[in-house]
Amino acid sequence: MTSGPLVLVEGESDAAVVRLLAAERGSPDLQVLSTGGAMGVRRALAGLGQRPEAVLALCDEREAPHLQGAVADAGAVFVCRADLEDELIRALGVEAVLTVLGETRDLRPFRILQRQPEHRGRPVVPQLRRFIAAGAGRKVRIDAAMAAALPPGREPAPIAALLVRAAALR
Repeated sequence: MTSGPLVLVEGESDAAVVRLLAAERGSPDLQVLSTGGAMGVRRALAGLGQRPEAVLALCDEREAPHLQGAVADAGAVFVCRADLEDELIRALGVEAVLTVLGETRDLRPFRILQRQPEHRGRPVVPQLRRFIAAGAGRKVRIDAAMAAALPPGREPAPIAALLVRAAALR
């Protein structure tokens, strides 16, 4: 294990986003570990053998209590309002997200989802969140593309705070 904090995230899409934004901020070697969900945090930490001195975590709002208990003595938890996709959509804005969907060749399937009876008339942000969460590999691909499209300094607040804390602990 390298020096510096360990960053725990729930899934592979979260890991892809944190790694990409860390690299853009000059920390390409930041240790990021996907736990396979909030309930996997204790198992992931136990599997490390020696626990790192500093553990940081990024999670969705509803999962925060699970992670706060697991890392309370060694670090901090950074919480996304609702979830990571909600944070990325808010940071980019809907129009930019639609541009990203066009670049990832997901705009046409998204438009099909919007025409489905259960999604007609719903606000676009919940439609986007539903679309991104469904489909094999879509979440990792689109989350990473949204993160790459963020202008410098526009990272979602929880990720920006996590990266500042990680840099301070190095």
